Amino acid sequence: MKKLFNLILVIALAIGFVSCDKSGWPDSKYQSKLVGEWSLTSIAINYSAEGVNQSMTISVPNAEIGINSLVLDLKRDNSFTMTTDYDGDNEAFGGTYKVANGKLILTGVYEYDGYTETEEIHFDIKEVSNKNLELGIVYVDGEEDLFSSVNATLNFNKL
Repeated sequence: MKKLFNLILVIALAIGFVSCDKSGWPDSKYQSKLVGEWSLTSIAINYSAEGVNQSMTISVPNAEIGINSLVLDLKRDNSFTMTTDYDGDNEAFGGTYKVANGKLILTGVYEYDGYTETEEIHFDIKEVSNKNLELGIVYVDGEEDLFSSVNATLNFNKL
């Protein structure tokens, strides 16, 4: 399970989102609702592994697999920080964000084990209200040929 969560974090921090075009969405309306601190409450995952389709939902926090928290802080000045607590290891990823064509796009510097790279992450905005945020992301052709595709929905509550 630890490898699966690491894969989801890698997806969220390193892989672009592939989806249909949502041009025409009123992005400014969504951007104002996005401002604030959001705490991850669950991840719904649908994936294909070795030709078999599977699905699962992971609640956060989840002591069994070590997910303690993930907080996404989106500020009015279009900066953000994403902090995670995974098995007591705290990490932060920060930079700028924008909303375009129904997507939340995070751009920033990611550092892990001496590795530093500028990343751009595209999330599909599935739902946003004053209290709830639902983001989607798709990953195709996984690491070590374990997964041919992963479709994840991340559910957040506003702090």
